[in-house]
Amino acid sequence: MTESYTVNIESAPLAEKVTSDALNAYASALFADRRIAGPAPSANLAINTIGLTTSIDARSPDHAFMTTQASFVEAAKIAGLGKPMIVILDVELDRADRVDRHELVSGGEVARRLKISRERVRQLSDNPARFPPPLATIGRDRVWRWVDVVDWAAARGRRVGVGKKSRAAFPRLKAAKKATARK
Repeated sequence: MTESYTVNIESAPLAEKVTSDALNAYASALFADRRIAGPAPSANLAINTIGLTTSIDARSPDHAFMTTQASFVEAAKIAGLGKPMIVILDVELDRADRVDRHELVSGGEVARRLKISRERVRQLSDNPARFPPPLATIGRDRVWRWVDVVDWAAARGRRVGVGKKSRAAFPRLKAAKKATARK
């Protein structure tokens, strides 16, 4: 059975200089590779590294990594960047609920999405046994990974509101629903 994974790979600093031409060739090679879906090639020109984030359907995390690694290395070679050494590797099983596991939210945003007050978020977060611990505190604001809050809410049978991206679709959905109801 195949599952969908998101794979992130980053290289150590390369011996060959990453130029705009090399980066374009690297990106073109990745976009032409049919083994991976939606590649997002990247480069850090300050430290001369390349990266790749992509989705892939695979039998296992190992298979997802091996396939993505092969695409990454081949694209670097095609671009004339040599064989990169991988220093960062992250393979994640994609969530069925499509929650962005890297989205960060403030206490105010948590309150809005859970439909509770900011004070209630503060009260809950004061006790780590009752609420996920914040990822960081910046000044007076606490910051959470949204996926941690969603998982906490699901475990307690709480409904969560939609994020900013999903909210934009509501007017279109309401208009379509009205048009269907009139017919």
